[in-house]
Parts: sequence; C-alpha cells; structure tokens
Amino acid sequence: MGEDLFDGHHTGDQFFEALPTTLEELFTPQFLDSLRPPTGTLLEALPEADSTCDWRPGVPVHLHASSGDRDVPIANAHHCQELLEARGAETRLVDFGEVDHSTSVTLSLPKVLEQFAALED
Repeated sequence: MGEDLFDGHHTGDQFFEALPTTLEELFTPQFLDSLRPPTGTLLEALPEADSTCDWRPGVPVHLHASSGDRDVPIANAHHCQELLEARGAETRLVDFGEVDHSTSVTLSLPKVLEQFAALED
C-alpha cells in the first residue's frame, strides 16, 4: 500500500480496496505474535474495551447496525444485545441491510436523534 493513498484525494473505498486481504499480509509476524496472547497494557485495557454492553440501562436501547457492514460486523451488535438483555434491558436491533459502514452510520444518525428527542417528551 503506497503513501500516495494518504494524499486527501482518495476515497475511503479506494483506500480499503488497496489494503491486503489478510492480517498476515498487513502486519509483521512479530506484531501478530505480540497479540497472541495479549500482555501488558493491551491485556489490561481489554476488560474495559469489552464492557461497553456490560450494564443495565434504565431506558430501552436501540442498536443500529448493517448486515452488509464489512468494517464492524453485525455480530458485534447481536452480542451487545444479548449482554444487555441478559441484564434485563429492553433492546431493539435495527439492521439497515446490505449497506456499508458509512451508509449505516448515515442512516442511523436521524434514528438516534429521534430516539433522544422522544426521551425528552
């Protein structure tokens, strides 16, 4: 992957299309080995990073995701929904379908704003 992709004139799609298709092609073996198993600061940070959905909110939670998102798999939203519901939360998962990450975000933002506005009523 060349530095020329960081010139501000290439789209996100062009950038991601130029990336290697496997982690082994993207990272050095030494870096990957340092993650298996994680140690040190990374290991200490994992519980906090993995606790986003480990609580019980006092209001219904609407999760937004896209089954077509290749950047953030919808499985993350399903996992979060399971954790929240296991703690007694009321949840709803909205799947925007076969759209990419950026489109999913664009579609979800108005929905999020509507939900916050409804809480104020």
